[in-house]
Formats: sequence, structure tokens, C-alpha cells
Amino acid sequence: MADQAVFPEWKAFLGTGETGPVRYVAKRSGEVERYERSKIESAVSKAFQAVGELEAASREGEGGAREGLAGEVRAIVEANYRNTELNVSLIADMLGRNLDYVSRSFARATGMGLLDYIHSVRIAQAKALIDGEPEMTIQAVAAAAGYTNCESFIRAFKRREGITPGRYKAGGKIAGD
Repeated sequence: MADQAVFPEWKAFLGTGETGPVRYVAKRSGEVERYERSKIESAVSKAFQAVGELEAASREGEGGAREGLAGEVRAIVEANYRNTELNVSLIADMLGRNLDYVSRSFARATGMGLLDYIHSVRIAQAKALIDGEPEMTIQAVAAAAGYTNCESFIRAFKRREGITPGRYKAGGKIAGD
């Protein structure tokens, strides 16, 4: 038994016929205290040191894992932004991870919420379409950028760019340009 090697008193206890470990320890507490105190203090100290090292390694690993996860999320969004069903939940499912974990990790790594990132990719693509293919209607641009309806696209575009897509298409300036 491994405990017997660590606590020789257990070997003695197992052979005594005592009715319980509390009675045995109560009888031998003075001996155990003197004998084991330094060993216990040393073991506790080593355990705390090991826990500290593990926590530090975990923090370093989390940072790398978050960055790796953020890269995976970016790749998924950039490859699937046209999918009108693309959302945080679908991305978490695609990664086989918990939704909250994916969302928090992405936000910590990038400083941006995942849904905001999805909208930013979609709006950037919509602007590229408006600039590159001026004959496309706003409704067609909305659909090509992954929006289910034109109204939600217009709202998202204006919220992000400060101007409606129609005005942008007509040559209006974006706030900050």
C-alpha cells in the first residue's frame, strides 16, 4: 500500500486492531506531529510551488490557445461570411467547442466581439462589391454579403460606417474618411 510507505504509522495501525483511525491518531498524535511535521511542511511547500508553476504555464498556454482559436475563427468567418446562418453558435459547433468559451477567447485575443467581427467582415465585403460592381443593387449586395434581408444590412452598414450603403454607393463619404 503506497500510504504505508509515506506514513509508517499506518502500517502500525493496520496491525493494532484499533477500532478506527481517529482513536489511533489521537493516541499517537504527538509522535506523528514530531515525526511528520517537517515532511508535511516540505511536501506542502513543494505542492504550492508546483501549483504556481502549473498556473503560470496554463496562462502562457491559454494566450497561445486563444490566439490559435482566434485564427481558426477568423478563417471560418472569412470562408463562410456569405452563409446567412453564420453566427457565434454555428462557429462554436464547427470548432466543437463551447459557445461561451469561443466567444470569450476570441474577444480576449482580438479585443472585438465575435458577432462584431462577423459584421465587419460582411460590411468590408459589401463595400468591395459596391466599389467593384456598381451595377449591383443594394439588395443583391446584402445577399452576397450574408445578410438575410436588406433592412438588416442597411442598419448594420450604417451602424458600422456612419452612412447608408445607398449613399456610399452614390459616392458619399464614410465618417472618418
